[in-house]
Amino acid sequence: MALPAAPLGKNEKKNEDKIVVSSGEVGLLQEMEEAELLKETRLSSSKESSKVSEEYYEITSDDLMDTPATFYAQFDGKVISTIGYVQEQLQEEGQSEIIAKARKHRGEDLEKAKPIVHKIALQYVLNKNLATGKNADILTSLVVNEVCGLGPIEPLWQNPFITEIMVNGSQKVRIETGGKLTTVKGARFRDEEHLLETCRQILANLGRTIDVAHPYEDGRLPDGSRINVTHPTIGNQKSYLTIRRFREEAYSMEDLVNFGSLTPDLAEFLGNMIWNGMSTVVVGPTGSGKTTLLNALSGCIQETERVITIEDNIEMTFNPKKDVISLEARKAAQGEKGSVTIRDLVKNTLRMRPDRIVVGEVRDGSAYDMLQAMNTGHDGSMTTVHANDPWGAIDRLVNLISEVGEVDSNRALSLVAGGVDLIVTIERFEDGTRKLASIAEVPARVHVTSGMAELEPLILWEYNQTGVDENGKVVGQYDKKNELSKDIIRRKRLNNKEQLPLKQIYDISKHVD
Repeated sequence: MALPAAPLGKNEKKNEDKIVVSSGEVGLLQEMEEAELLKETRLSSSKESSKVSEEYYEITSDDLMDTPATFYAQFDGKVISTIGYVQEQLQEEGQSEIIAKARKHRGEDLEKAKPIVHKIALQYVLNKNLATGKNADILTSLVVNEVCGLGPIEPLWQNPFITEIMVNGSQKVRIETGGKLTTVKGARFRDEEHLLETCRQILANLGRTIDVAHPYEDGRLPDGSRINVTHPTIGNQKSYLTIRRFREEAYSMEDLVNFGSLTPDLAEFLGNMIWNGMSTVVVGPTGSGKTTLLNALSGCIQETERVITIEDNIEMTFNPKKDVISLEARKAAQGEKGSVTIRDLVKNTLRMRPDRIVVGEVRDGSAYDMLQAMNTGHDGSMTTVHANDPWGAIDRLVNLISEVGEVDSNRALSLVAGGVDLIVTIERFEDGTRKLASIAEVPARVHVTSGMAELEPLILWEYNQTGVDENGKVVGQYDKKNELSKDIIRRKRLNNKEQLPLKQIYDISKHVD
């Protein structure tokens, strides 16, 4: 190594011929020079590390979409060793509680925890020379996601446009965006044990567990998003994880019109039906947008009415001006009592003086209690049911009511006829869009033919798909099939009630001022 000339003293003059330096002094000077260089290097490294901790690299959902899983697989062993070191350091520095809060509450706690973990992980990666340059950034980001977040799928959840994540075993992850499903080629877990452990950690923060004795579990993340986990013992030796994003601000009727889910005419019609107390059942298959439509319709309930909502996991939101009480079903903790079912809540709600009851979904004997309420003075109540069309919805309700026992199909059909005014069907089409498929009126009386009770819905509006355009989008139009019957107009006194213009329907259905 070539050394620069030693600095001159105050009274010294440069005279290379007269300066004599011993070999020992040369060694000392060299050591001093190298020590100073090392000090400067460390100082520079420290400044750079501090800079990176403020603006550090994070793997994005786009990275996972564009990069094959084999690229990330090369970091597996290094991720494991770095996580071990990070956890030890967090313990020694007394910061484990910060990470626990981040995993449990996410949000601001997660954003506070990330730089802490990043700094420790990056230091270890560089000191151990596990990776350099961009690879060091990627490795560190993988570690941060494991320690603080949802592991390999954390970047996907950071993208607000991804509405659902479906993990089908350790090597396959799919997402829903814009109503369409896509496989994420870069998202994967190291193995099945890694996936199962990630699921356990997520559920542990919710006070729940997944094991052989509890092979499937539902839960709600801190932001309200729904989660479902299935254990390998009932999943062909694979764990399955599904997360459906919760939207903090519910869509209004105007939003649904802008999305093409329904037309302005239908929005005005439905808005007025809800405003004037028509009891409504929203039906459709899984993922069709039933809860989204129910939430938009519920925004049309009058502010003077007391509304009680009941859900498995609270998803519905209302304008704060409205008198709304939200109740949530609860599973008992492992080995404990205290579960509260939808049916329990419906029964209890009747003692809380509601004008309307809105149940997120009926899928058991709660259908009986819900329809009893609709038949006894709680006009304008609403719920959703899994079915493909109005006829399927009626059959489904009858079957659910019959599960209660001592209620035959004829009696069940009478409860449906007396309690439900409208059945609104929504569908997800092949292009991923969700559209209103039909609106049907439910007759108030059952017809008996040859000893068999029948209830035939009256289709008012129906969507007729005519084709697909050059962009692959579904095209069609709504056909008006029938007018509201004179009977329902008389029974609901619709001729004597206020009919709101479309602009007002848009305004009242907004969930924020």
